[in-house]
Amino acid sequence: MRKIKSSNIFMFLYEAYLINQVFSESQFNEITLIHTLLFATRYIILLGLVILIMIKNNTSSKNKLVLIVILTAFTILNMLIADGGLAMLPIILLVWNSKGYSIEKIFSITIITLFLSHLFVMLCVLLGVIKDNIDYRYIGSYAGSFFSGQYRRHDMGFLVHNQIALMFLIIYLMIIAYKQDKIKWYESFVIMILNYIIFHFFGSRTVFLLTTVVCIMYYVIRFIGSKKKKSSLKDGKGLLWIVYPFCTFISFLATLTYNPSSRISQILDLFFNNRLYLSKEAINFFGIGIIGAGKYAGTYNSAELVENTVDNGYISLFLQQGVIVAFVVIGIWCYLTYIAQKSGNKFLTLVFVVFAVENIVNTHLISYKMLPFFCILLNTKDKFIAGNLIWVNHKKKLLKMRIKFGRVR
Repeated sequence: MRKIKSSNIFMFLYEAYLINQVFSESQFNEITLIHTLLFATRYIILLGLVILIMIKNNTSSKNKLVLIVILTAFTILNMLIADGGLAMLPIILLVWNSKGYSIEKIFSITIITLFLSHLFVMLCVLLGVIKDNIDYRYIGSYAGSFFSGQYRRHDMGFLVHNQIALMFLIIYLMIIAYKQDKIKWYESFVIMILNYIIFHFFGSRTVFLLTTVVCIMYYVIRFIGSKKKKSSLKDGKGLLWIVYPFCTFISFLATLTYNPSSRISQILDLFFNNRLYLSKEAINFFGIGIIGAGKYAGTYNSAELVENTVDNGYISLFLQQGVIVAFVVIGIWCYLTYIAQKSGNKFLTLVFVVFAVENIVNTHLISYKMLPFFCILLNTKDKFIAGNLIWVNHKKKLLKMRIKFGRVR
């Protein structure tokens, strides 16, 4: 009974946290009364998670607990010294509390909660409760020739215009991880229609391209990759986890070598919508420290460097959280990718690789949107992730039993 009760409490806090975060990124957060309510609710959720840890008396492997303690310690230091905020703390506590719970259920709840909460905000726009702000974006000549140069961008009640588009991509990747090879043809067709509609209204070319590429890769892996020996995914020799350190290296290399006088740098910077220039400006101003420069470093909210936004997840992570947290977080993503590949979970592996690439132009490495994936860290033997690996281990045990039985006989 106690286990069921703690499970219900965890799921309630989990859903409440997701809804709180979605509303905090909407125009509701600009209404004084609702802003205060959301702020107070975050602390109530935080307190509930701490109490739940004490009730469960959760235990895990020593190495994973050390990682969690390091993240918690440096997150608190970052909050106290550099005004880093509480954003990472509830994520750490939710992951810590997730041990022993169904990852399949966590994915299901996340998909439904994120979808309904975003839909609610959009309905409020249609009802006139909040506004749909529209602006115009012009893409430079190198990228604009493919994307018509200029287009309108709706925000549908959110504080940034690409909120709906990014959430669409993330939910799609969650669906792939959740449904594996069970996605129907007509479902993929509907997703691609939605992909075009979302690009038309929200103007996110990155999401449009990534969603299209992911859909193609999904079917390549499903129909061609399935013909290969499954053992190639489970032999432990896969090196796809290295995609995260590689993307980190590429991000810093392209940024630090950016030269406004170089033709190549100009082309790359225009294609990536000034990301190289803005990232280098932020690094030069804030620097890369052990503790980090806080939650506003590389954002429009920075009082020191106004109108500078770093839309690169790797550089943003180092800027805001510091070297220690950045290395731990990137290490966690490497480990999760390794687990997915070793378990023979090719669709989850695809999702992790896509996230690595996507974070070159977005900042989701420590986002609340990644929570179901982070929860895998303490549930690596959950049948939803490691079903194939567990079956291989059982086969080995059965084979040993048969050999031993044969000798006795």
